[in-house]
Amino acid sequence: MKRVREIEIALRDSILVSLSIEYEYYSELLKQGNSVNMKFIRFDEEIIEFQLLNVLEADFCDDYSGVCVSHIKALSQNDRITLSLDPYDERVDAIEQKDNFVFTVKQYYINVSQV
Repeated sequence: MKRVREIEIALRDSILVSLSIEYEYYSELLKQGNSVNMKFIRFDEEIIEFQLLNVLEADFCDDYSGVCVSHIKALSQNDRITLSLDPYDERVDAIEQKDNFVFTVKQYYINVSQV
């Protein structure tokens, strides 16, 4: 697995301030794919909008007890990106069973703006 440094650098040392989930829905009125939208703030200087698109898996269970992202693991393999906002050991280049707050997606979007 290959590290996705763009995600790791953008989100490390930030605080999660919001999280929303949009479910896949298609009708005449509304067409949307599934996504997870998160907003982070870092050092009261940057707002980071992070959108996960085409979500294949989301695991919120276990002991993720805080909103601070001090460690992060973001890995890509084939056409998938898997990230953990609370990894057991971020030095390991694989998602482990002990990792928490894990998402597997096809695409992502990051926007960083100064406050």
